[in-house]
Amino acid sequence: MSRALALLLLLLLLGSPFSPCAAQDPPAGGSTLPTCTTCKGKGHAVLPCDVCDGDGKAPCTDCASTILADVQERQLAILRVTDAPKAKELEETLRKVAGSVSELNRLVGRLSPGSKPGFLPCPSSCKDGVSFLNPGHPCRPCEAKGSMKCKPCQGKGEMRCESCEGRRNREQPCPECAGCGLAPDPLRRTTDAAACAWCEGKQLLDCHVCDEGQLEQLCAHCRGAGDAVCRKCSGSTKLGCNKCSGTGDLSAYFGAKSSNDCDKCDKTGVLECSACTSGRISCEKCKGNRRLKGSCPTCLGTRHAPCGGCTMGSDRSWTTTAERLAAAGSGPAALAHFDVALARIEARNVERLQAFEGTPKERDALAKELAKDTTALKDRRAQVAKKLGL
Repeated sequence: MSRALALLLLLLLLGSPFSPCAAQDPPAGGSTLPTCTTCKGKGHAVLPCDVCDGDGKAPCTDCASTILADVQERQLAILRVTDAPKAKELEETLRKVAGSVSELNRLVGRLSPGSKPGFLPCPSSCKDGVSFLNPGHPCRPCEAKGSMKCKPCQGKGEMRCESCEGRRNREQPCPECAGCGLAPDPLRRTTDAAACAWCEGKQLLDCHVCDEGQLEQLCAHCRGAGDAVCRKCSGSTKLGCNKCSGTGDLSAYFGAKSSNDCDKCDKTGVLECSACTSGRISCEKCKGNRRLKGSCPTCLGTRHAPCGGCTMGSDRSWTTTAERLAAAGSGPAALAHFDVALARIEARNVERLQAFEGTPKERDALAKELAKDTTALKDRRAQVAKKLGL
């Protein structure tokens, strides 16, 4: 039995220590366990869509899918707590596999999913617009460009977010309480700002969103669209002729002769794709139904979700707790939590800027936008300090 499975069974028998909804010792001063301020105790709330980050647009599911990366990051966040050695092993495996696939695609000229948003691989598998199997001859299906513009998003790499249907907000499990409706009591934490107040530093919360790790939801594979681009023809409805390798010319195979025109494709280099309708096929996962029952996207079937207050550089736990402590009159503890929140925001901003691949001008614009969060929190800290006479 794996360590992760053994831990899960133990938690089911003894009760989980991760959830803020678990029984707590009565707090000092007669305070009661407060209702979650984000969802008002409902466990779910209308919030900025977590798929598109509230802008109504999401990566195109056909040419720039980030679904796999999102799932892997959440899986790693859970494993780092429940089985650290396995998490390290998985990270190493993912790095090796990603490197191998990337190198293979580079050698044969194919695009990796998400490597070139707005474009799809040439259906004739050419390399840089030249036939891979018929060297020296331009590839006709992609017009010697080496890739195909994605029709659904018109080469933009993003489309209307299907999760919120472009509305920017949608009802979703509360990220603060993992769906339980309750929040940690600030009066139980008056000095310690080192650990996340939502999960008590354990980095996981019990998932109160699903039933035994399963949930009916929008299909993650097509993000609720119900169909997907035909991978065989890259949505173009055309295939590269397999006799002439998409060139319309047979000279590489038969040498010089009176006519080197390919008789199978009538020298066009392309054939009609019979696998799709107008370049689309029904989603292979949900069979076009848009919804399906599967592993809960919040906990990935483990019944424990990464704490939304502290994972991946989040400052929300410290910011929220600082406000609650300030309201309760615990000034020094509130300022200490504000300081941790600021440090986490600044570290996260540095990481985002280091990973940014835009132009210097775009980078400067992003830096100014990110600095607004830091400035706003510093101003709020100053207000609290002045109000409490600190």
